[in-house]
Amino acid sequence: MPASRRELRRRLSPELAQQRGRAKEQQFIQKVQEMLMEEENKRIHIAQGLPWTTGEPGCLLKPPVKERTEPIDLVLHSDVRAVERVKFDQYVSLLQTHFIQYLL
Repeated sequence: MPASRRELRRRLSPELAQQRGRAKEQQFIQKVQEMLMEEENKRIHIAQGLPWTTGEPGCLLKPPVKERTEPIDLVLHSDVRAVERVKFDQYVSLLQTHFIQYLL
């Protein structure tokens, strides 16, 4: 290479290096700004809007009136059990008296 090209290259190479450095710095700054904007957008949640209604609210209808029911005469389980328990107690007491008489 001739000397003039070498000198030109030496003179231009620092300038080219500075231009490349500026371009990379700008790209880096742009990338950082984009990342910051993304993070900010992630933090701010956009509220979901209410649905648009086209009609006016109507009056609610009353539910139909239920017919009255007559109570049925119920036999409670506790009453039935009490009667059976009395019968059982009488049976047990009868067996005990027979056993005592047998022992004597």
